[in-house]
Amino acid sequence: MLPPTLASGLAFPLAIGLYVAAPGRAASGIGRLYAANTAGAITGALAAALLLMPSLGASRALALLAAIGAAGGAVAAAALPRGRAARAAAIAVLGACLLAAAATPTRLAAAFSRPARDGEDASQRLYFAEGANDTVSVVRRSYGFKDPDAKSMIVNGIAMTATVKPVWRYMAAEGHLPALHAPPGRALVVCVGTGITLAAVASHRTVDAVDAIDLSGAVLGALPVFRRENEGVAENPKVRLARADGRHHLATTPLRYALITLEPPPPVVAGSVHLYTLDFYELCKRRLAPGGVLAQWLPLHAQSEASARAVARTFLDAFPHAALWLPSIRDAVLIGSEAPLHLDPSRLLAAYADPATRANLAAAYLETPEALLGTYLLDRDGIARWSAGADRITDDRPSMEFFLRYGRTMSDREIGALVDVPPGSLSAMLGDGAPPGLLEAARAARAAHRAYLRSEIDADVAAARAAAIPGSGTRFGLYRLGCDAPQLETLRRDTSEGEPWRRQLAACERLVPGALP
Repeated sequence: MLPPTLASGLAFPLAIGLYVAAPGRAASGIGRLYAANTAGAITGALAAALLLMPSLGASRALALLAAIGAAGGAVAAAALPRGRAARAAAIAVLGACLLAAAATPTRLAAAFSRPARDGEDASQRLYFAEGANDTVSVVRRSYGFKDPDAKSMIVNGIAMTATVKPVWRYMAAEGHLPALHAPPGRALVVCVGTGITLAAVASHRTVDAVDAIDLSGAVLGALPVFRRENEGVAENPKVRLARADGRHHLATTPLRYALITLEPPPPVVAGSVHLYTLDFYELCKRRLAPGGVLAQWLPLHAQSEASARAVARTFLDAFPHAALWLPSIRDAVLIGSEAPLHLDPSRLLAAYADPATRANLAAAYLETPEALLGTYLLDRDGIARWSAGADRITDDRPSMEFFLRYGRTMSDREIGALVDVPPGSLSAMLGDGAPPGLLEAARAARAAHRAYLRSEIDADVAAARAAAIPGSGTRFGLYRLGCDAPQLETLRRDTSEGEPWRRQLAACERLVPGALP
Protein backbone atom coordinates (compact mmCIF):
# COMPACT_ATOMS: atom_id res chain seq x y z
CA MET A 1 0.00 0.00 0.00
CA LEU A 2 2.93 2.37 0.60
CA PRO A 3 3.93 3.21 -3.03
CA PRO A 4 0.41 4.12 -4.26
CA THR A 5 -0.25 6.04 -1.03
CA LEU A 6 2.89 8.14 -1.51
CA ALA A 7 2.06 8.68 -5.18
CA SER A 8 -1.48 9.73 -4.31
CA GLY A 9 -0.19 12.20 -1.76
CA LEU A 10 2.19 13.70 -4.32
CA ALA A 11 -0.49 14.09 -6.99
CA PHE A 12 -2.35 17.06 -5.52
CA PRO A 13 0.66 19.34 -4.81
CA LEU A 14 2.07 18.48 -8.25
CA ALA A 15 -1.26 19.44 -9.80
CA ILE A 16 -1.15 22.77 -7.97
CA GLY A 17 2.37 23.40 -9.26
CA LEU A 18 1.29 22.65 -12.83
CA TYR A 19 -2.07 24.40 -12.80
CA VAL A 20 -1.34 27.53 -10.77
CA ALA A 21 1.31 29.16 -12.91
CA ALA A 22 0.93 32.78 -11.78
CA PRO A 23 1.37 33.50 -8.05
CA GLY A 24 -1.26 36.26 -8.21
CA ARG A 25 -3.92 33.71 -9.16
CA ALA A 26 -2.98 31.10 -6.59
CA ALA A 27 -6.15 31.45 -4.51
CA SER A 28 -8.59 31.05 -7.42
CA GLY A 29 -6.52 28.29 -9.02
CA ILE A 30 -6.22 26.25 -5.83
CA GLY A 31 -9.95 26.81 -5.18
CA ARG A 32 -10.85 25.41 -8.57
CA LEU A 33 -8.57 22.41 -8.02
CA TYR A 34 -10.13 21.73 -4.63
CA ALA A 35 -13.61 22.00 -6.16
CA ALA A 36 -12.70 19.57 -8.92
CA ASN A 37 -11.09 17.21 -6.41
CA THR A 38 -14.18 17.28 -4.17
CA ALA A 39 -16.53 16.73 -7.11
CA GLY A 40 -14.35 13.83 -8.26
CA ALA A 41 -14.42 12.27 -4.78
CA ILE A 42 -18.22 12.46 -4.67
CA THR A 43 -18.62 11.14 -8.20
CA GLY A 44 -16.11 8.39 -7.59
CA ALA A 45 -17.80 7.19 -4.41
CA LEU A 46 -21.21 7.05 -6.09
CA ALA A 47 -19.89 5.48 -9.29
CA ALA A 48 -17.85 2.87 -7.46
CA ALA A 49 -20.70 1.71 -5.22
CA LEU A 50 -23.62 2.01 -7.62
CA LEU A 51 -22.05 1.38 -11.04
CA LEU A 52 -18.57 -0.10 -11.08
CA MET A 53 -18.87 -2.69 -8.30
CA PRO A 54 -22.22 -4.19 -9.42
CA SER A 55 -21.29 -4.21 -13.11
CA LEU A 56 -17.55 -4.98 -13.09
CA GLY A 57 -16.69 -6.27 -9.63
CA ALA A 58 -13.88 -5.12 -7.34
CA SER A 59 -10.81 -6.35 -9.23
CA ARG A 60 -11.93 -5.12 -12.65
CA ALA A 61 -13.16 -1.81 -11.22
CA LEU A 62 -9.78 -1.22 -9.55
CA ALA A 63 -8.00 -2.08 -12.80
CA LEU A 64 -10.23 0.33 -14.73
CA LEU A 65 -9.58 3.14 -12.25
CA ALA A 66 -5.86 2.39 -12.47
CA ALA A 67 -6.13 2.59 -16.26
CA ILE A 68 -7.77 6.02 -15.99
CA GLY A 69 -4.93 7.15 -13.76
CA ALA A 70 -2.37 5.67 -16.12
CA ALA A 71 -4.03 7.45 -19.03
CA GLY A 72 -3.60 10.73 -17.18
CA GLY A 73 0.05 9.89 -16.66
CA ALA A 74 0.43 9.06 -20.34
CA VAL A 75 -1.02 12.47 -21.32
CA ALA A 76 1.37 14.19 -18.92
CA ALA A 77 4.32 12.17 -20.26
CA ALA A 78 3.37 13.07 -23.82
CA ALA A 79 3.65 16.76 -22.95
CA LEU A 80 7.27 16.43 -21.86
CA PRO A 81 9.71 17.93 -24.41
CA ARG A 82 12.16 15.02 -24.19
CA GLY A 83 10.22 12.21 -22.56
CA ARG A 84 10.37 9.20 -24.85
CA ALA A 85 11.19 6.83 -21.99
CA ALA A 86 8.45 8.34 -19.84
CA ARG A 87 5.92 8.07 -22.67
CA ALA A 88 6.85 4.43 -23.31
CA ALA A 89 6.61 3.58 -19.60
CA ALA A 90 3.25 5.33 -19.31
CA ILE A 91 1.84 3.47 -22.31
CA ALA A 92 3.12 0.15 -20.93
CA VAL A 93 1.47 0.81 -17.55
CA LEU A 94 -1.75 1.80 -19.29
CA GLY A 95 -1.72 -1.41 -21.34
CA ALA A 96 -1.10 -3.53 -18.25
CA CYS A 97 -4.04 -1.90 -16.48
CA LEU A 98 -6.34 -2.49 -19.44
CA LEU A 99 -5.29 -6.15 -19.59
CA ALA A 100 -6.03 -6.50 -15.86
CA ALA A 101 -9.46 -4.93 -16.39
CA ALA A 102 -10.24 -7.56 -19.02
CA ALA A 103 -9.01 -10.50 -16.95
CA THR A 104 -11.40 -12.82 -15.12
CA PRO A 105 -11.29 -12.17 -11.35
CA THR A 106 -10.57 -15.81 -10.47
CA ARG A 107 -8.28 -15.12 -7.51
CA LEU A 108 -10.71 -12.67 -5.95
CA ALA A 109 -13.60 -15.11 -6.39
CA ALA A 110 -11.53 -17.91 -4.84
CA ALA A 111 -10.60 -15.70 -1.87
CA PHE A 112 -14.23 -14.80 -1.21
CA SER A 113 -15.38 -18.41 -1.57
CA ARG A 114 -13.44 -19.62 1.46
CA PRO A 115 -14.90 -19.18 4.95
CA ALA A 116 -12.69 -16.80 6.88
CA ARG A 117 -12.52 -18.94 9.99
CA ASP A 118 -11.17 -22.18 8.60
CA GLY A 119 -9.80 -21.13 5.22
CA GLU A 120 -11.18 -24.31 3.66
CA ASP A 121 -11.21 -24.33 -0.13
CA ALA A 122 -14.59 -24.75 -1.74
CA SER A 123 -14.94 -27.99 -3.64
CA GLN A 124 -17.25 -26.38 -6.19
CA ARG A 125 -18.28 -22.75 -6.64
CA LEU A 126 -21.92 -22.57 -7.75
CA TYR A 127 -22.49 -18.80 -7.67
CA PHE A 128 -20.45 -15.63 -7.26
CA ALA A 129 -21.65 -12.03 -7.34
CA GLU A 130 -20.28 -8.70 -6.19
CA GLY A 131 -22.98 -6.26 -5.17
CA ALA A 132 -23.01 -2.68 -3.98
CA ASN A 133 -22.70 -3.70 -0.33
CA ASP A 134 -21.42 -7.29 -0.26
CA THR A 135 -19.70 -10.11 -2.10
CA VAL A 136 -21.69 -13.35 -2.12
CA SER A 137 -20.49 -16.83 -3.02
CA VAL A 138 -22.41 -20.11 -2.89
CA VAL A 139 -20.19 -23.17 -2.74
CA ARG A 140 -20.62 -26.89 -2.34
CA ARG A 141 -18.35 -27.65 0.60
CA SER A 142 -17.03 -31.06 1.48
CA TYR A 143 -19.22 -32.53 4.22
CA GLY A 144 -18.34 -36.08 3.22
CA PHE A 145 -21.10 -38.65 3.23
CA LYS A 146 -22.91 -36.76 6.01
CA ASP A 147 -24.39 -34.16 3.66
CA PRO A 148 -23.05 -34.68 0.13
CA ASP A 149 -25.43 -32.20 -1.51
CA ALA A 150 -25.16 -29.39 1.04
CA LYS A 151 -24.33 -25.86 -0.04
CA SER A 152 -22.89 -22.95 1.91
CA MET A 153 -23.50 -19.23 1.40
CA ILE A 154 -20.47 -17.07 2.13
CA VAL A 155 -20.97 -13.30 2.42
CA ASN A 156 -17.91 -11.05 2.56
CA GLY A 157 -15.79 -14.05 3.44
CA ILE A 158 -18.02 -15.15 6.35
CA ALA A 159 -20.04 -18.39 6.16
CA MET A 160 -23.54 -17.06 6.84
CA THR A 161 -25.71 -20.11 6.28
CA ALA A 162 -25.74 -23.59 4.79
CA THR A 163 -28.19 -26.30 3.81
CA VAL A 164 -26.86 -29.03 6.09
CA LYS A 165 -29.87 -30.67 7.72
CA PRO A 166 -29.56 -29.16 11.22
CA VAL A 167 -29.52 -25.66 9.70
CA TRP A 168 -32.23 -26.54 7.17
CA ARG A 169 -34.36 -27.82 10.06
CA TYR A 170 -34.22 -24.58 12.04
CA MET A 171 -34.86 -22.43 8.93
CA ALA A 172 -37.97 -24.42 8.09
CA ALA A 173 -39.15 -24.26 11.71
CA GLU A 174 -38.64 -20.48 11.67
CA GLY A 175 -41.24 -20.29 8.91
CA HIS A 176 -43.70 -22.96 10.06
CA LEU A 177 -43.93 -22.02 13.75
CA PRO A 178 -45.14 -18.42 13.29
CA ALA A 179 -47.43 -19.51 10.43
CA LEU A 180 -49.08 -22.06 12.75
CA HIS A 181 -49.48 -19.52 15.57
CA ALA A 182 -50.52 -16.42 13.60
CA PRO A 183 -53.95 -15.47 12.27
CA PRO A 184 -54.50 -15.74 8.50
CA GLY A 185 -53.09 -12.85 6.52
CA ARG A 186 -49.97 -11.34 4.98
CA ALA A 187 -46.42 -12.29 5.99
CA LEU A 188 -43.10 -10.46 5.98
CA VAL A 189 -39.75 -12.26 5.70
CA VAL A 190 -36.78 -10.03 6.57
CA CYS A 191 -33.43 -11.41 5.32
CA VAL A 192 -34.11 -14.09 2.71
CA GLY A 193 -30.85 -16.08 2.67
CA THR A 194 -31.34 -19.49 1.09
CA GLY A 195 -35.13 -19.01 0.83
CA ILE A 196 -35.89 -22.08 3.00
CA THR A 197 -37.75 -20.04 5.64
CA LEU A 198 -39.54 -18.14 2.89
CA ALA A 199 -40.69 -21.40 1.27
CA ALA A 200 -41.93 -22.71 4.62
CA VAL A 201 -44.03 -19.58 5.19
CA ALA A 202 -45.41 -19.62 1.64
CA SER A 203 -46.44 -23.29 1.91
CA HIS A 204 -49.28 -22.47 4.35
CA ARG A 205 -52.77 -21.85 3.00
CA THR A 206 -53.40 -19.36 5.81
CA VAL A 207 -50.71 -17.05 4.38
CA ASP A 208 -52.26 -14.91 1.65
CA ALA A 209 -49.10 -13.14 0.45
CA VAL A 210 -45.46 -12.79 1.46
CA ASP A 211 -43.21 -9.74 1.23
CA ALA A 212 -39.59 -10.95 1.19
CA ILE A 213 -37.05 -8.22 1.93
CA ASP A 214 -33.26 -8.43 1.68
CA LEU A 215 -30.69 -5.66 1.53
CA SER A 216 -28.42 -7.70 -0.73
CA GLY A 217 -29.24 -8.01 -4.40
CA ALA A 218 -26.53 -10.66 -4.66
CA VAL A 219 -28.30 -12.80 -2.02
CA LEU A 220 -31.59 -12.51 -3.88
CA GLY A 221 -29.79 -13.42 -7.08
CA ALA A 222 -28.58 -16.65 -5.47
CA LEU A 223 -32.09 -17.99 -4.79
CA PRO A 224 -32.21 -20.13 -7.98
CA VAL A 225 -29.04 -21.93 -6.80
CA PHE A 226 -31.08 -23.18 -3.82
CA ARG A 227 -34.08 -24.19 -5.94
CA ARG A 228 -34.06 -27.77 -4.63
CA GLU A 229 -34.08 -26.57 -1.03
CA ASN A 230 -36.48 -23.61 -1.40
CA GLU A 231 -38.87 -25.24 -3.89
CA GLY A 232 -38.34 -22.46 -6.45
CA VAL A 233 -39.99 -19.98 -4.10
CA ALA A 234 -38.79 -17.01 -6.17
CA GLU A 235 -41.45 -17.93 -8.77
CA ASN A 236 -44.22 -18.49 -6.23
CA PRO A 237 -47.08 -16.09 -7.14
CA LYS A 238 -47.70 -15.39 -3.44
CA VAL A 239 -44.17 -14.05 -2.97
CA ARG A 240 -42.98 -10.51 -3.71
CA LEU A 241 -39.19 -10.16 -3.56
CA ALA A 242 -37.72 -6.72 -2.88
CA ARG A 243 -34.19 -5.48 -2.42
CA ALA A 244 -34.54 -3.09 0.48
CA ASP A 245 -33.55 -2.43 4.05
CA GLY A 246 -35.87 -4.42 6.31
CA ARG A 247 -35.93 -1.88 9.10
CA HIS A 248 -36.61 0.98 6.70
CA HIS A 249 -39.43 -1.03 5.13
CA LEU A 250 -41.05 -1.58 8.52
CA ALA A 251 -40.69 2.11 9.36
CA THR A 252 -42.37 3.28 6.15
CA THR A 253 -44.90 0.65 5.08
CA PRO A 254 -48.58 1.13 5.92
CA LEU A 255 -49.14 -2.66 5.83
CA ARG A 256 -49.91 -4.80 8.86
CA TYR A 257 -48.58 -8.33 8.94
CA ALA A 258 -49.98 -11.47 10.51
CA LEU A 259 -46.44 -12.75 10.93
CA ILE A 260 -42.88 -11.48 10.59
CA THR A 261 -39.74 -13.61 10.46
CA LEU A 262 -36.28 -12.20 11.15
CA GLU A 263 -33.04 -13.91 10.13
CA PRO A 264 -30.43 -11.14 10.15
CA PRO A 265 -26.71 -11.93 10.21
CA PRO A 266 -25.47 -13.00 13.65
CA PRO A 267 -24.62 -10.19 16.09
CA VAL A 268 -20.90 -10.78 15.50
CA VAL A 269 -21.36 -9.17 12.05
CA ALA A 270 -20.87 -5.40 12.21
CA GLY A 271 -24.11 -3.43 11.83
CA SER A 272 -26.51 -6.33 12.37
CA VAL A 273 -27.18 -5.29 15.97
CA HIS A 274 -29.84 -2.85 14.70
CA LEU A 275 -32.06 -5.84 13.90
CA TYR A 276 -31.78 -7.16 17.47
CA THR A 277 -32.59 -4.08 19.56
CA LEU A 278 -35.63 -3.31 21.70
CA ASP A 279 -36.39 -0.30 19.48
CA PHE A 280 -36.50 -2.56 16.42
CA TYR A 281 -38.80 -5.07 18.13
CA GLU A 282 -41.12 -2.22 19.11
CA LEU A 283 -41.19 -1.15 15.46
CA CYS A 284 -42.05 -4.73 14.44
CA LYS A 285 -44.91 -4.82 16.97
CA ARG A 286 -46.43 -1.70 15.44
CA ARG A 287 -46.54 -3.50 12.08
CA LEU A 288 -48.13 -6.68 13.42
CA ALA A 289 -51.86 -7.23 12.95
CA PRO A 290 -53.91 -8.08 16.07
CA GLY A 291 -52.76 -11.49 17.29
CA GLY A 292 -49.71 -11.26 15.00
CA VAL A 293 -46.55 -13.24 15.70
CA LEU A 294 -42.85 -12.49 15.26
CA ALA A 295 -40.16 -15.16 14.86
CA GLN A 296 -36.51 -14.32 15.57
CA TRP A 297 -33.55 -16.57 14.77
CA LEU A 298 -31.33 -16.93 17.82
CA PRO A 299 -27.92 -18.19 16.62
CA LEU A 300 -26.17 -20.01 19.45
CA HIS A 301 -23.01 -20.89 17.53
CA ALA A 302 -22.14 -17.41 16.26
CA GLN A 303 -22.23 -15.35 19.44
CA SER A 304 -21.21 -15.67 23.06
CA GLU A 305 -23.52 -16.92 25.78
CA ALA A 306 -23.78 -13.39 27.23
CA SER A 307 -24.73 -12.03 23.80
CA ALA A 308 -27.38 -14.72 23.23
CA ARG A 309 -28.86 -14.11 26.67
CA ALA A 310 -28.96 -10.37 25.91
CA VAL A 311 -30.95 -11.04 22.73
CA ALA A 312 -33.40 -13.22 24.66
CA ARG A 313 -33.79 -10.70 27.50
CA THR A 314 -34.40 -7.87 24.98
CA PHE A 315 -36.96 -10.01 23.16
CA LEU A 316 -38.83 -10.62 26.43
CA ASP A 317 -38.88 -6.89 27.16
CA ALA A 318 -40.71 -6.38 23.86
CA PHE A 319 -43.17 -9.29 23.91
CA PRO A 320 -45.35 -10.26 26.88
CA HIS A 321 -45.83 -13.75 25.44
CA ALA A 322 -42.81 -15.67 24.18
CA ALA A 323 -41.50 -19.19 23.59
CA LEU A 324 -38.17 -20.70 22.57
CA TRP A 325 -37.90 -23.67 20.21
CA LEU A 326 -34.64 -25.53 19.59
CA PRO A 327 -34.88 -27.59 16.36
CA SER A 328 -31.13 -28.30 16.37
CA ILE A 329 -28.34 -27.90 18.88
CA ARG A 330 -26.91 -24.59 17.62
CA ASP A 331 -29.96 -22.71 16.29
CA ALA A 332 -32.95 -21.59 18.35
CA VAL A 333 -36.13 -19.79 17.28
CA LEU A 334 -37.82 -17.19 19.49
CA ILE A 335 -41.56 -16.69 18.99
CA GLY A 336 -43.18 -13.54 20.39
CA SER A 337 -46.62 -11.96 20.40
CA GLU A 338 -48.82 -9.59 22.37
CA ALA A 339 -51.44 -12.35 22.41
CA PRO A 340 -51.12 -15.68 24.27
CA LEU A 341 -49.23 -18.31 22.30
CA HIS A 342 -51.12 -21.54 21.73
CA LEU A 343 -50.57 -23.99 18.92
CA ASP A 344 -54.07 -25.15 17.95
CA PRO A 345 -53.93 -28.97 17.50
CA SER A 346 -56.57 -28.95 14.77
CA ARG A 347 -54.64 -26.33 12.83
CA LEU A 348 -51.41 -28.28 13.30
CA LEU A 349 -53.00 -31.49 12.00
CA ALA A 350 -54.56 -29.61 9.08
CA ALA A 351 -51.14 -28.28 8.09
CA TYR A 352 -49.73 -31.80 8.05
CA ALA A 353 -52.71 -32.92 5.97
CA ASP A 354 -51.91 -30.32 3.30
CA PRO A 355 -49.58 -31.92 0.70
CA ALA A 356 -47.45 -28.81 0.09
CA THR A 357 -46.94 -28.00 3.76
CA ARG A 358 -46.34 -31.63 4.72
CA ALA A 359 -43.71 -32.04 1.98
CA ASN A 360 -41.90 -28.91 3.14
CA LEU A 361 -41.90 -30.11 6.76
CA ALA A 362 -40.74 -33.60 5.82
CA ALA A 363 -37.80 -32.21 3.80
CA ALA A 364 -36.60 -30.53 7.01
CA TYR A 365 -36.94 -33.77 9.03
CA LEU A 366 -40.06 -32.51 10.79
CA GLU A 367 -42.11 -35.33 9.30
CA THR A 368 -44.83 -35.59 11.95
CA PRO A 369 -46.67 -33.19 14.28
CA GLU A 370 -44.92 -34.73 17.27
CA ALA A 371 -41.50 -34.26 15.63
CA LEU A 372 -42.19 -30.53 15.39
CA LEU A 373 -43.70 -30.33 18.88
CA GLY A 374 -40.70 -32.18 20.27
CA THR A 375 -38.48 -29.18 19.48
CA TYR A 376 -40.41 -26.91 21.89
CA LEU A 377 -38.06 -26.05 24.74
CA LEU A 378 -38.92 -23.04 26.95
CA ASP A 379 -41.93 -20.90 27.79
CA ARG A 380 -41.59 -17.26 28.83
CA ASP A 381 -40.67 -18.14 32.41
CA GLY A 382 -37.94 -20.48 31.22
CA ILE A 383 -36.48 -17.85 28.86
CA ALA A 384 -36.56 -15.31 31.69
CA ARG A 385 -34.72 -17.71 33.98
CA TRP A 386 -32.01 -18.35 31.40
CA SER A 387 -31.57 -14.67 30.44
CA ALA A 388 -31.82 -13.20 33.96
CA GLY A 389 -29.33 -10.38 34.52
CA ALA A 390 -28.43 -10.04 30.83
CA ASP A 391 -28.01 -6.68 29.12
CA ARG A 392 -30.87 -4.95 27.33
CA ILE A 393 -29.93 -4.03 23.76
CA THR A 394 -31.23 -0.68 22.51
CA ASP A 395 -30.40 1.57 19.57
CA ASP A 396 -28.47 4.01 21.76
CA ARG A 397 -26.75 1.29 23.81
CA PRO A 398 -25.87 -1.47 21.33
CA SER A 399 -23.36 -3.12 23.66
CA MET A 400 -23.79 -6.46 21.88
CA GLU A 401 -22.07 -4.92 18.85
CA PHE A 402 -18.80 -4.77 20.77
CA PHE A 403 -18.37 -8.49 20.54
CA LEU A 404 -14.98 -8.75 22.23
CA ARG A 405 -16.53 -7.53 25.46
CA TYR A 406 -18.78 -10.60 25.47
CA GLY A 407 -16.08 -13.19 24.86
CA ARG A 408 -15.82 -16.06 22.44
CA THR A 409 -18.64 -17.86 20.65
CA MET A 410 -20.68 -20.44 22.54
CA SER A 411 -19.61 -24.04 22.71
CA ASP A 412 -22.08 -26.93 22.72
CA ARG A 413 -21.34 -27.41 26.42
CA GLU A 414 -22.33 -23.81 27.14
CA ILE A 415 -25.59 -24.41 25.30
CA GLY A 416 -26.21 -26.99 28.04
CA ALA A 417 -27.20 -24.16 30.40
CA LEU A 418 -30.15 -23.47 28.09
CA VAL A 419 -31.15 -27.12 27.82
CA ASP A 420 -30.91 -27.58 31.60
CA VAL A 421 -33.70 -25.04 32.24
CA PRO A 422 -36.98 -26.84 33.08
CA PRO A 423 -38.91 -27.14 29.79
CA GLY A 424 -42.21 -25.47 29.02
CA SER A 425 -45.45 -27.41 29.27
CA LEU A 426 -46.55 -29.08 26.03
CA SER A 427 -50.12 -29.33 27.30
CA ALA A 428 -50.14 -25.56 27.92
CA MET A 429 -48.74 -24.91 24.44
CA LEU A 430 -51.41 -27.09 22.80
CA GLY A 431 -54.19 -25.74 25.04
CA ASP A 432 -57.44 -27.47 25.91
CA GLY A 433 -58.76 -30.16 23.65
CA ALA A 434 -55.44 -31.62 22.55
CA PRO A 435 -55.90 -35.26 21.50
CA PRO A 436 -54.33 -37.49 24.19
CA GLY A 437 -52.49 -39.50 21.57
CA LEU A 438 -50.87 -36.37 20.10
CA LEU A 439 -49.82 -35.09 23.53
CA GLU A 440 -48.29 -38.43 24.50
CA ALA A 441 -46.47 -38.74 21.16
CA ALA A 442 -45.18 -35.16 21.49
CA ARG A 443 -43.82 -35.86 24.97
CA ALA A 444 -42.03 -38.98 23.71
CA ALA A 445 -40.61 -37.06 20.74
CA ARG A 446 -39.40 -34.27 23.01
CA ALA A 447 -37.71 -36.76 25.32
CA ALA A 448 -35.87 -38.23 22.33
CA HIS A 449 -34.99 -34.74 21.07
CA ARG A 450 -33.65 -33.68 24.47
CA ALA A 451 -31.60 -36.88 24.56
CA TYR A 452 -30.11 -35.89 21.21
CA LEU A 453 -29.34 -32.37 22.53
CA ARG A 454 -27.71 -33.79 25.64
CA SER A 455 -25.63 -36.24 23.59
CA GLU A 456 -24.31 -33.32 21.49
CA ILE A 457 -23.53 -31.27 24.60
CA ASP A 458 -21.70 -34.15 26.26
CA ALA A 459 -20.16 -35.46 23.01
CA ASP A 460 -21.56 -38.86 23.99
CA VAL A 461 -21.74 -41.20 20.99
CA ALA A 462 -23.54 -43.93 22.93
CA ALA A 463 -26.24 -41.47 24.02
CA ALA A 464 -26.60 -40.25 20.44
CA ARG A 465 -27.23 -43.81 19.31
CA ALA A 466 -29.83 -44.30 22.01
CA ALA A 467 -31.57 -41.05 20.97
CA ALA A 468 -31.75 -42.06 17.30
CA ILE A 469 -34.96 -44.05 17.58
CA PRO A 470 -36.13 -44.98 14.06
CA GLY A 471 -39.76 -45.12 15.18
CA SER A 472 -39.77 -41.63 16.72
CA GLY A 473 -41.35 -40.10 13.60
CA THR A 474 -38.25 -38.34 12.26
CA ARG A 475 -35.08 -39.39 10.47
CA PHE A 476 -33.12 -36.59 12.14
CA GLY A 477 -31.54 -38.89 14.72
CA LEU A 478 -30.38 -41.29 12.02
CA TYR A 479 -28.96 -38.35 10.08
CA ARG A 480 -26.86 -37.37 13.09
CA LEU A 481 -25.43 -40.90 13.22
CA GLY A 482 -24.71 -40.98 9.49
CA CYS A 483 -27.27 -43.72 8.89
CA ASP A 484 -29.99 -41.82 7.03
CA ALA A 485 -31.05 -43.08 3.59
CA PRO A 486 -29.18 -40.47 1.45
CA GLN A 487 -26.05 -41.02 3.52
CA LEU A 488 -26.23 -44.77 3.09
CA GLU A 489 -26.70 -44.32 -0.64
CA THR A 490 -23.55 -42.16 -0.77
CA LEU A 491 -21.59 -44.67 1.29
CA ARG A 492 -22.59 -47.51 -1.03
CA ARG A 493 -22.04 -45.56 -4.25
CA ASP A 494 -18.64 -44.00 -3.53
CA THR A 495 -16.11 -46.62 -2.48
CA SER A 496 -13.04 -44.40 -2.95
CA GLU A 497 -12.80 -43.72 0.78
CA GLY A 498 -12.17 -47.37 1.43
CA GLU A 499 -12.16 -48.90 4.90
CA PRO A 500 -13.55 -45.93 6.94
CA TRP A 501 -16.74 -45.86 4.88
CA ARG A 502 -17.09 -49.64 4.99
CA ARG A 503 -16.89 -49.46 8.78
CA GLN A 504 -19.60 -46.80 8.77
CA LEU A 505 -21.85 -49.03 6.66
CA ALA A 506 -21.31 -51.92 9.03
CA ALA A 507 -22.06 -49.73 12.05
CA CYS A 508 -25.32 -48.56 10.46
CA GLU A 509 -26.34 -52.15 9.78
CA ARG A 510 -25.84 -52.95 13.47
CA LEU A 511 -27.70 -49.85 14.65
CA VAL A 512 -30.56 -50.06 12.15
CA PRO A 513 -31.05 -53.67 11.04
CA GLY A 514 -32.36 -53.82 7.50
CA ALA A 515 -31.06 -50.35 6.62
CA LEU A 516 -28.85 -51.83 3.89
CA PRO A 517 -30.10 -53.83 0.90
